[in-house]
Amino acid sequence: MVKRLSGDKPLDKGGISKIVAMHNSALECISLLEDIMNLIFLCYHFVFLVVLSFVLFGISKYSNDFPADRVFTFLLCALGKVLAMCYTGKRLNDLAAELSFVIYDTKWYDAPLDIQQNILLMLQMSQKRVGLTAGKFYYADMESFAELVNESYSYYLIMKKMLDN
Repeated sequence: MVKRLSGDKPLDKGGISKIVAMHNSALECISLLEDIMNLIFLCYHFVFLVVLSFVLFGISKYSNDFPADRVFTFLLCALGKVLAMCYTGKRLNDLAAELSFVIYDTKWYDAPLDIQQNILLMLQMSQKRVGLTAGKFYYADMESFAELVNESYSYYLIMKKMLDN
């Protein structure tokens, strides 16, 4: 939860400067995390897509000979990892959106001009979507998680239909 920037207290230049510096630092950390993890996320999403499709296919085709307990444990772990990555991306985006509302909710219009400019700059920077991406192709959030599971199921159905024909 993002805390309020101002209540009844007047906005002072030192406090706003600290908040702006912390906001810039947070954006730099998110950018660094994104640079480090985006290819890892892309690879993991792709591998999960393929593995889930083939495991579903294997279960439907070879249900009697399939080691169900080990496969379901593996799937739950893989699903949990992708879900955790997507939830983290969603949470970062939600916090950034909440921050823009908190910034706007302050009495920035009563502050001196230099503080107003800092707050407006922070407000403008908080409007940009932040979060984790998979190879900078798409954001890793709950919607992309649902799409990933749907795509895996679609590929499974295609493989099953091809084998049935």
